[in-house]
Amino acid sequence: MHQLDRRVDLGNIDHASSSEARYQQLSIGGGLSALAARKHEKVRLVFVRGRLADPNNLTPAENHFSYPPAAVCSQYGRANIPHHPVLYAGESPAVIAEELQIPENSWFHLAVYYTPAPVDFEYLILLHDALSSENKWSQIRDELREHVMGLQNMPMPFDAVWARLQQAALLFRGKDYADTAAIAHHWLYTQNLDAILYPSVRNDRWCNFAIHPRFADGLRQHCVVTCRKKGVGEMFEVIHTGRLDDVGQLQWLPTSHEDLEQLEMGFTHLTQAPLQTPTNRLPIA
Repeated sequence: MHQLDRRVDLGNIDHASSSEARYQQLSIGGGLSALAARKHEKVRLVFVRGRLADPNNLTPAENHFSYPPAAVCSQYGRANIPHHPVLYAGESPAVIAEELQIPENSWFHLAVYYTPAPVDFEYLILLHDALSSENKWSQIRDELREHVMGLQNMPMPFDAVWARLQQAALLFRGKDYADTAAIAHHWLYTQNLDAILYPSVRNDRWCNFAIHPRFADGLRQHCVVTCRKKGVGEMFEVIHTGRLDDVGQLQWLPTSHEDLEQLEMGFTHLTQAPLQTPTNRLPIA
């Protein structure tokens, strides 16, 4: 009887308050880092969301590739607390198959989102030093390092500050979702940032985003691609491309040569311009 009562208490808990309390504990205990928001002005961005596909329904009419409604978002995720959804997305198509750990010959969908017009984008950077220098976001991380090194009157030496950034970034590779969800909820829902940029769970080549629904609602879906994992590595077969019609249903056609070229290029044609040097908004936390 006591155990049953405990489950009822947990079901009625104020997740937002408990998450913010957890964030404050992490911050005081040094578990967070040199947290800095970065802001890009008037940029175009692409985000890719991946989902395993039903092999019996590879071309669904329903568009179910965005974030879940708050009412059905009942579990802790890597960057969300219950009833506070985020849109999880990769920075490019290449990261998705590895993130989902898709077995050989399995089907999956890639949903590609982009900003239809230049936007201001403000996000929290949580990246470690092991991120590949070939990744475009490593330059932003390095600019953050230079920014932190130039700050005066820091509460601790730079090496200690930067070590906290590494620790916070690596938290997002762990399985303690209460910690990462607390960090993300604080910055997305309390501080009203657009996104959290964090390292890929699987390797040091890629990054992922946890995007606030407010920002995600301004994105446009370019297409959904049906793929099958082929062998080892990043090779996969593409057969169908779906696009939304006027009533929000997906209409599917065989993937064209142009679609394949866009996929191979990471849909960079939708961005049209590289990221510029970001500005800073927040001090070290």
